[in-house]
Amino acid sequence: MKWMLTFLVWISGASHADPPFIHQIEGVVPGTSWAQVINRLGSPMRCAGRGEVKWCAWENTDEQVLTGSIVADRLTYLYVAEGYSPSSTLGFRTKEDLRNAWGAESIYSRSEGGARERLTYLNENLDSGVTVNFDEGQLIGYGIGEVTWRASGTVADYRVLGDTWCPSEKCPFVLPTKRVKPEYQQMTVGELIRQGH
Repeated sequence: MKWMLTFLVWISGASHADPPFIHQIEGVVPGTSWAQVINRLGSPMRCAGRGEVKWCAWENTDEQVLTGSIVADRLTYLYVAEGYSPSSTLGFRTKEDLRNAWGAESIYSRSEGGARERLTYLNENLDSGVTVNFDEGQLIGYGIGEVTWRASGTVADYRVLGDTWCPSEKCPFVLPTKRVKPEYQQMTVGELIRQGH
């Protein structure tokens, strides 16, 4: 099965290569314990959520945000706004610059109005990677870690490995919202790719 996925990725032009920074942001790696995150970043400015799932945020003096998703006391996803710190800057501004540097994305999502776009580069495991966000064609931030359903506030176009999933019969979203259809809510994009969705 893995050879088939590799072939499909190769045919589609999508890349599963790890971008150079994928393993950490501000010295923090997805999978890190919450205590280690606090030790590295300090106490967050705010947290929201309940039970074992929460989102926490840190702000710099320019009000640029670093946010993390914590599940069962482990960091699962870390997002950083462009300009948060010099060490977290990617070095490009537009999606064309990104594609020139990293190649074709694994997942592409565009909002209904077209202003918001997300380009996700999956790791070989298809369950984690890096997602880069653009607004009006300009980089606004990126995140690393578990890849859940990547979509902006609304969905007009959703492509996986070059194949259009939305709009189409196999669209996992209730268009134009980003609400996932009930039959897909317990699944990940990686699971659907492995199933040949």
